[in-house]
Amino acid sequence: MEQAALPGRFVTYVLVLILVVVGWLWPKYVVDPTSVGGSVHDWITAAISVLLFLSFSTLTILAYSLLFGGPRETNKKFVAAVLSRAGIGATFGALLGVRLAPALLGQGPGTGASFPGYLGDVGDTITLLTLVLISTLWPHSLGTLMRTVTGAPDRDPRVPDRLRKWVVLAVVLVANYLGVMIAIAVYGGLSRR
Repeated sequence: MEQAALPGRFVTYVLVLILVVVGWLWPKYVVDPTSVGGSVHDWITAAISVLLFLSFSTLTILAYSLLFGGPRETNKKFVAAVLSRAGIGATFGALLGVRLAPALLGQGPGTGASFPGYLGDVGDTITLLTLVLISTLWPHSLGTLMRTVTGAPDRDPRVPDRLRKWVVLAVVLVANYLGVMIAIAVYGGLSRR
């Protein structure tokens, strides 16, 4: 879990690419990715839906892990990983938001946003990149939940041994089902634009 606290080299390079290239060439699409037209719109809508599914599922499993496991070492490491990724996402989002300032506040066609509007766009960018980095922890969340509920010495006595794997299965199914429903609703809403 210590390795999961920091994104890999590939994710870091993609974030820097987004920060430098996309923030420079397509600042309006960073602020509103669904404004892209054509077939790319469908891909972006699908990517947003997957992002929301993964981040919702990860955060829901985190909540269940804390509910079942409390202050166990596994949960502490998972919380630290989520907070680390969220902080990194917020940092890159803020940097990207500052990078967007000349395009959003400058003079010219399609620019000239008010300062409160610009701050709203920066907040949206921070939120987006925070959710992106939290969603990359999804594979680790499943292992954390399994260790929390079925863990050896520090098991919760409130969950009987014979039910532990069923509890994990139920939590994963419910969290992922709700995440899929959210993703479908978001995809349907964004694809109609």
